[in-house]
Amino acid sequence: MESVERGQNCEVKIQFKNLNKIQLSHLFKAEKELFKAGITFDTGYNIGKRTRGWEFDHSLKSGIVSVKFIRTKEANQPLSPKVKV
Repeated sequence: MESVERGQNCEVKIQFKNLNKIQLSHLFKAEKELFKAGITFDTGYNIGKRTRGWEFDHSLKSGIVSVKFIRTKEANQPLSPKVKV
C-alpha cells in the first residue's frame, strides 16, 4: 500500500441519502458528540434530496484523530473510489 503524503489534496466525502427525520436526528447527535470530543469537519445538507454530507479533508480538525489516506498499488485503484454500501 502507498500512503498519501501531507500536502497532497485528498478528501473523503460521505453522503447519507434519503434520510427520514429519525435517521437525520441520529446523525446530528453523532456530529454533536464528535464535536464534544473535539473532532470537527465540514458538513452539508441538501433539503430537496434529503442528503446529509460529511467531508473529511482540510477541514478535519482534532488533536486526537489521525487520518492516513492509502491506496493499493497492486489493484491500481484510484485514491478515492466511490463505494456503495
